[in-house]
Parts: sequence; C-alpha cells; structure tokens
Amino acid sequence: MQVIQDYKIFDFIERNDKLEKIRVFVPIGPKEDGIVTHIERKGDNEVYTGFLWELFTEIIQKKEINEKYRFEFVFSEYGIYNYDLIVNEINKGKYDMTLSHLIQTFQRETKVNFTVPLLIDYITVFHKVKVNRFGIIKDVLSSIFILILVLIVLGILVGYILYVFDKDRRKHIDSKLTDKQFLIRTIMTGIASFFGEMGYLSENVSNTKKGVLIVTVIMLIATIFTLFLQAEITSKTIEKRQINTLSKRHIRDKPILAHAGYAMAKKLEEQGAEVEYIKDISNKSLFEKYMKNSHKYNGIVLSYCDGDNHVMGKSDLTSTSTFGKEPISFVVSTKKPKFLELLNKTILKLRSEGELHSLCISSYGSLENTDICSLR
Repeated sequence: MQVIQDYKIFDFIERNDKLEKIRVFVPIGPKEDGIVTHIERKGDNEVYTGFLWELFTEIIQKKEINEKYRFEFVFSEYGIYNYDLIVNEINKGKYDMTLSHLIQTFQRETKVNFTVPLLIDYITVFHKVKVNRFGIIKDVLSSIFILILVLIVLGILVGYILYVFDKDRRKHIDSKLTDKQFLIRTIMTGIASFFGEMGYLSENVSNTKKGVLIVTVIMLIATIFTLFLQAEITSKTIEKRQINTLSKRHIRDKPILAHAGYAMAKKLEEQGAEVEYIKDISNKSLFEKYMKNSHKYNGIVLSYCDGDNHVMGKSDLTSTSTFGKEPISFVVSTKKPKFLELLNKTILKLRSEGELHSLCISSYGSLENTDICSLR
C-alpha cells in the first residue's frame, strides 16, 4: 500500500503553501536491498536511511532549495520495485521525481530528465559458486604445462650429467647394467629428483668427492624447482577456485533472472544474455527462486549495490561484475526544468565539497575493490 506523508524531519523550516510542490516517489525496502530507502524504528518513531534518502536530505536543507520548493513523499510497496513503471508514472505527471537508483537509457531519456551522476554501479550477475574439480585440474595442468616440460628437460639434463661425471654410481646400483641401461636409470633418477623423489639419487651416491658434490648440487637445484612447482600448483588452484566467474559466453547458456523494468538486465540482454523477467517480486524472493532452481538459471542480474548484501557471508553465492559500469542518477519530470537545474547545481556543489563522496562511503564503504564512490 502506498502512503503519502510530509517530510517531518524538516518541520522546523517554516512551511509556505505558496511554494512550488515537488511530489517525490520513494522506493522502500529491507536493508539488504542496497539501493532503496530503508525504514528503521527508533522508539516510537520511524527513521528513514539509505544513500539516496540521506543525500536528498542534504539537498533539500540547502537554502536555495527550501526557499523555493516544498516536498510531498509517496512511499512504494515494501520491497517491490519496477523502475520502468516509476519512470512512466513520472512521465505521466503522477510524480515529479523519484529517489531511485536509475541508469540512463535511450528509452528513459525520451520520457524524463536525468540529474548529474551520483555514483557508479556495476551490471552484476549473482550466482552460485560452481566448483568443477575436473575443470580446475585441467585448467591448472594446462597453465603449468610449460613448467612441467622444463622440469622434465632439466631432469634429463642433470641425469645425463650424472651419467657422464659419476660413473662410479653403477657399482651402487647394479654393476651388471649395460651402458644404455645405466644411462636410462640415471636419467630417470634425474627426472624423479625434479619432481620431489630424491631417495634414489641420494642413496646411490658414489664414495667420491666429485660424486657427492654433483648429487648435492642436483638435490639443491631440484628442491628449489620442486618447491616452485608446488607453489605454482597451489596458487593456480586457489586462483581458479576464487575466480569462478561467468563469461559473456556462459551467460548465453541458461536464462538469468531479473526484475521487470530493471534496466541493467536489459543492458545484459544486449550483450547476448537470455533474461527472464519477473513482475512484483522482492530481491529476497528472487534469490530464493534462483537457489531452488539453480540448475535452470545462470543467476540473477542486479546492480552491484543492490545485490551485494544478499551474498555477503554466504559461501555458496558469489558475483560477476564484468559486464559494464553505469552512472546512477535521480530522474525528474520534464515539466520541472527549473527544479532540475537547481537540483543539478546543488548536487555538483555537494560533490565539490566532498559531501557526496562522504555520504557514499558511509553507505557503500563496505563494497571494497570498487569505484562506486569515485565521483568527486
């Protein structure tokens, strides 16, 4: 149910009914939905929080705004959002603007005006962690193939050196061996030593200084290379497990779930993804639907800010954010050009003073390794 209420936080500002009214639509939902306004109860009062709400709070406190405009707020059904529908209702005159996290598209640009950007967000697919052990082994082996080849060649080389410069070893192995047999055994000893098996090398060392020196040097070199190979295998295995991302090829394999009216889903569709749009569903229900049917879908497409809280702390869920970035803006009715001009000036002033950045960091600072709050 939608509820209209005054913006009570600013009751200390003298209200003037002669001021031009701006009707603002505000999507509200749970704190896990990172791009909407949240309601927190403190005692008997309801307190509204969230980046866009707190930013607009700062904006309408500015003298140049509150001396010309008054604001009436309409709140959405809790947890249900259709951003294309909101844009259409602003276009029809039902609202003058919205505190929504919106990206600019050609279709929307023909219906509403966009403010200057507020932050940067990512087109993101949230999906289950899929560990294909055979695939990991295959990828790891292919990535270290050259290194394995080098170790084999080095093993053959040191085996031949051992054969040439320490022929006394034959006594400790089998004096009846032919030269060819001794060569093969020595080369295999060299190869084995570079893959961590040095027992045969050390146990059959000759009793000469030259033999001891050669074996010691080989063991030293082989140990270093063995440790390096093990480190590479461990590193590549961890790397393959951590990446676990969807490529543009993979997003064509199965459908991806999305909210109806979600522009980032349409952007992903333009990249070749098959998107299944669902009306009137919350983010939480969308994730639940995906988890129950993960064999049918490749994931859920949301903005990074919108969906990241839903996967935090869940070892079976991850995200891929390599499908592009988009600037985020408020939208304003085309019938309010003067308000849009003043709103843009105020946002740019907050940007230049660092307040926009501080508010963004306060809300999204937990989203590490991103440039969401990079606007200054």
